[in-house]
Amino acid sequence: MLRLSKASLKAIVLSSSGISSRIRQHVALEVSKLSRPPHLAVLLVGSRPDSLSYIHHKKKAAKECGIHFELIHLSESISQAALHQELSEVGNNPAIDGVLLQLPLPKHLHVTSSLFHIHPNKDVDGLHLINSGNLFLRDRVSLTDFLGSQFSEQIMDDSLLEDTITSTGCGCFVPLTRRSHEDNYFVPCTALSVRSILLFYLYKEKKISPFVSGTPMCNLHVVIVSKSMVVGIPTAALLQKEGFIVSICDRNNSLDDIQRIMKTGDIVITAYGQAEIFDADFFKKGAVIIDVGINELLDEKNGNVNLLSTRRKICGDVNLKSVLEVASAISPTPGGVGPLTVAYLMQNILKASCLRDRDGVFMNNIYSSFLKMYETDDTSNPNITLLSPHQSLMEINRQGENVDNSNFEF
Repeated sequence: MLRLSKASLKAIVLSSSGISSRIRQHVALEVSKLSRPPHLAVLLVGSRPDSLSYIHHKKKAAKECGIHFELIHLSESISQAALHQELSEVGNNPAIDGVLLQLPLPKHLHVTSSLFHIHPNKDVDGLHLINSGNLFLRDRVSLTDFLGSQFSEQIMDDSLLEDTITSTGCGCFVPLTRRSHEDNYFVPCTALSVRSILLFYLYKEKKISPFVSGTPMCNLHVVIVSKSMVVGIPTAALLQKEGFIVSICDRNNSLDDIQRIMKTGDIVITAYGQAEIFDADFFKKGAVIIDVGINELLDEKNGNVNLLSTRRKICGDVNLKSVLEVASAISPTPGGVGPLTVAYLMQNILKASCLRDRDGVFMNNIYSSFLKMYETDDTSNPNITLLSPHQSLMEINRQGENVDNSNFEF
């Protein structure tokens, strides 16, 4: 379960270690039933210390879940065309189920065009436009289902595993038709983690159930301090679907404006990217805070920032000590969103293994269409066998041959 602990009778500190452990156990159990373990390929460009650290945690979790982990380490000076070719080759490898491009990339590389070259059915980070676009559909039918054949199966709800919420008495997953479309594409793992932590807290402490229509969630104002496609945008989309009022700001706004907006939030989610920049003055009394930021404070002894230093301090955007007397609950960094994000990544890899056997050929059609629609200056294309595309997709291809993708930034 998600652990709730009182911090000196002040704010409740939310730790995701319990629920993340249970998700990993569930993934490991399901993997053990497969004829072969799922295969994850992680492409790393360069050797950023923080990226190496994140990859280490993913590799450790994959081993625990019985998932085969492969690191493809590429030169920091790799060209855009060469990176596209690497991604296409990995995507075409039938032995690989999930592909993850470790971000950030070196400045000379274009993130969006690189993500286009990850096959949507292997995009376990959920950053390809085919996957991220599904977040904004209001009809609860996935884009792939709308364009292709229909699937009637229900998703097994992966956001809440607490016995009291699932109401099965054994902590099992509960079929929820209201999120059935999420079974057919990938949602960014951090957004899934934020939603799980928030809904658990609201149910456990406030008795607000996300599974009952007409709940007070429609009256709660969420402020998200991030507009990234990894955290801010997908989290906003998920929470809007749950009925929350959502406002978004980021570093492009002045700190004064950010403070003014944050003070109105019943729930504040931060991924600003600056160590402990937000203190009690940024939050209203009783706010629920979910700190997604991952930052380092300078080594107090020698002033160096070094991921290998034993004196480093990992922290979030929020000054934890400052807000304990203001917030009603806080999910801090470290120990909050991070472990659950990795657990959801493992679950996405398991999902990828299942999706590839179900509708992979049709996804190839959409994949090919996107590459043509947003073609870059290289000539690398996936070496895949396609069925005859639907007429609508052929029309999209013809109209999109000269589309400039330079404005599509993450």
